[in-house]
Amino acid sequence: MNEPNSDSEDVQLVTNEEIDPKKLLSLSLMFFVCFSLFASLLGISLMTIVKPGLNQSDMNYTIVNIDNCSIDELVEIKRKRMEKNNYHMDSFVNIIMFVYQSTFCNYLELLFLFCFRNIFPDNLLQPMFATTYTQTQIVWPKENMSQILEANFKARWKHQTTNSFKPNMIGICAMSFALGLLLKSLGVEKTRTIRLLLKETESIVSQSFQVLLNFMPIGMFLWMFAEGLRMQSISNVAIQLIYFYGLIAFSFIILWFVFYPLVLFIITGENMFRLYRMIMPAILVAIGSTSSAITLPVTMQCMVERAQVSKTIARSILPLGMTIHMNGVSLYYPMCAIFVAQMKHIEVDPIQLIVLGLFALAMSMGLPGAPAGGATLINHIAFASVIGIDNPQNIIAFILAFEWIW
Repeated sequence: MNEPNSDSEDVQLVTNEEIDPKKLLSLSLMFFVCFSLFASLLGISLMTIVKPGLNQSDMNYTIVNIDNCSIDELVEIKRKRMEKNNYHMDSFVNIIMFVYQSTFCNYLELLFLFCFRNIFPDNLLQPMFATTYTQTQIVWPKENMSQILEANFKARWKHQTTNSFKPNMIGICAMSFALGLLLKSLGVEKTRTIRLLLKETESIVSQSFQVLLNFMPIGMFLWMFAEGLRMQSISNVAIQLIYFYGLIAFSFIILWFVFYPLVLFIITGENMFRLYRMIMPAILVAIGSTSSAITLPVTMQCMVERAQVSKTIARSILPLGMTIHMNGVSLYYPMCAIFVAQMKHIEVDPIQLIVLGLFALAMSMGLPGAPAGGATLINHIAFASVIGIDNPQNIIAFILAFEWIW
């Protein structure tokens, strides 16, 4: 029988006393939610304060150009700026912003139309290749466009419903949920054929992705090369990326070496760095695999044998934390979305930041624990769409090139 680690005499986080399972589960969920909210708040706050995506030289150059513009050029510049600030894809952020700028009746109408159009599409095939969204169009003055330069000018806009050839994820999820309920209600015997079809389809899709993953390095290189040719200044982008990833490293240092030790010391009075030394094998496996699922067995072994945590606690809380407790997602993806907005010179309102933080909390509970399961282009696009960014791929290409570090 292995002797316990000498450090475990001082660090014994949880005893073998009987604990109410409901109380244990509720406390764990409370800590998971609070930690994820703090991580997202930390990342959003640092990005808002430091602003690594803004290039001061480009801003000064723009100001100098504006000072030397004619009236017609100033009108065109302000028109484009107003169009950019008032155009949003159909999302929950736009619903909230519509509430802020409109009446409650208009809010209910927009909310109903949003849910009806996306959850109940015109046909079953439409969500696979098309989505319905609301485009905001400004109603410009017909006679004198120079009116928009006046300080008291108030823009009027109208909402136009249109379709875009992009998958409607809300409709697909609604159809999948309805299909699952039907299959469950009919039973296994009556739905055996379609169940086999779905399983075989899943196997085919998984195998196809495995083949495509082999060509991903080539695709990433060509994608970055094409986007690099479109950039006016590669050096400025490189400097902004260095600042951005330096800020990410700083935020992870705060999370690991300030926040976690402080919380553990306040609750238990123990030293977090001694616990880090006990679970070092799990930390090394996590760094090498970038997977919480692969790290779980090593983590359980370290917590039970080295830290002397109760087996009941370890076997119930660690799998739950592996599934729904991903502070890295809550911290990293909002920072990437704000970085893309800063690179595109898109202003992000406080309401959008709040919704972004809540969306990060929800996504941290839904991403898989597979190797690099959270590091996908789809997740970046989803977070960017929350704050109204339609096409962030040109900047995300450079972010994905260095994402393997995290």
